[in-house]
Amino acid sequence: MITMQSWSVVRYLSLMPCLLFAVTVSAASAEEILSCEIAGDTGAYFRLTENQGQVSYVFGKEGDASPSTAVSMPIGKVVYRSWDNYGQYLSYLVVLHKDDHVYSVYASYDNWSGVDATGVTVEHKEVFLADHRCRHMTVKGDLVAYVRKKMPK
Repeated sequence: MITMQSWSVVRYLSLMPCLLFAVTVSAASAEEILSCEIAGDTGAYFRLTENQGQVSYVFGKEGDASPSTAVSMPIGKVVYRSWDNYGQYLSYLVVLHKDDHVYSVYASYDNWSGVDATGVTVEHKEVFLADHRCRHMTVKGDLVAYVRKKMPK
């Protein structure tokens, strides 16, 4: 015999696949633009994603309940910069602002030495605070392709 209490449990359990699907779809719809572990800082990482008209940047330590920095801006307010013309360096930037802070996620390449660099610089009121460079083998995503796609033609 099904009691009201057991019926509630059955109804709840029958909704679980729907809830799991909703969470999966929501997480899957975020495009990861770039992510990496920070060189020299065990466990630190950053991620740059695009989801539902927003570009989001998070910085933190793996395993922490929440990131130490989180910035989200509408795509139209994000600044995209590239330098891929003549010269020694090719560079691509996605720039986000929060209060008086500026977060510039970058990917650059030196044509002469073949050295590349990926990371994020942080400024506060136009004062440089940090350059968090990525641990080379942990970089995921393609910032160059993303910036090229977003730049005006």
